[in-house]
Amino acid sequence: MGNVQCCRPERNPSNQNGQDSLPPEPPMLSPRTDERLRSLMEARRANVVGLNETNSSNFSSRSRPKTTLGLALDGTEIMGMTPLGAAAQSRALLVGDLIEEVDGIRVDDENILECLKGCDIVGSPIMLAVRRPSDMSLRTVTLIRQAAIL
Repeated sequence: MGNVQCCRPERNPSNQNGQDSLPPEPPMLSPRTDERLRSLMEARRANVVGLNETNSSNFSSRSRPKTTLGLALDGTEIMGMTPLGAAAQSRALLVGDLIEEVDGIRVDDENILECLKGCDIVGSPIMLAVRRPSDMSLRTVTLIRQAAIL
């Protein structure tokens, strides 16, 4: 028989008794992003696209989105994603990414929500041009709008 290797947990150097243990899990968000997200949530300033918590100044009660991408934004910066939303399922976006264009239209803090709403038809595609601050690369991501639960 050939050599069979099994997966063993790495030895954690901080473990004093010498037993095998798993290394600590990395935080889900960077400390800076985590701090900003907490302050935004406390102030309830985060614009959650396609959820009931949309900023009433951006959408009247008659024009609430029927679709969602599952993004939580601070301006054009992605602050979070709903786990089963289109953005998270794409695995192409990260917290901290900056949305620069929506369907070829340059966006800023003023027009991003209206551009993301777009045609507001479930199943319709939306193309985002997103800059990743860690390496300044520009990526194009196509998402499919999902039904919003109102």
